[in-house]
Amino acid sequence: MNQQYLQAVEHAFLSVLASMGGIKATVGRSYEKQDSSVLVDDSITAVISLSSDEVHFSVALIFPRAVIMAIAQRMLQGMEVDENNPMIADLAGEVANMVVGGAKNSLDESGNKLSLSLPVVVAGHDYHIEHKTESQVWLVPFESELGQIYIEASYCFRGVAK
Repeated sequence: MNQQYLQAVEHAFLSVLASMGGIKATVGRSYEKQDSSVLVDDSITAVISLSSDEVHFSVALIFPRAVIMAIAQRMLQGMEVDENNPMIADLAGEVANMVVGGAKNSLDESGNKLSLSLPVVVAGHDYHIEHKTESQVWLVPFESELGQIYIEASYCFRGVAK
């Protein structure tokens, strides 16, 4: 895993949570995911990528449904939000866009020229996250006052992607 990319996402994620919802979180120890097991039974996941001619970096933000609901309540103060509201999935996608967009800006300052994809959001139970790389997937747990949130990331050089 390219640690520069992973650290850029971690930093951007903490910044977005703090600025958008006043949510404090801490980064856990990242580790290589050993299988494609489901982390959270009922969750909303937003998958988004950064790419260039040389690299493909796939990021999935995994929100347990109860946590994304609590984030929605914080970020959308005054609005009534229930778990069936499509705005919840939109929020997960927008958070992913802000996080990976922030990471892109940081990485571009270091000389990278990256393109940002649109987020793809999946909600439900027992689904598989496809990173479209043959590289290992790294998992980063975050502990927040609202509960655990996870980021999966996979980085590969072009030519290694499926």
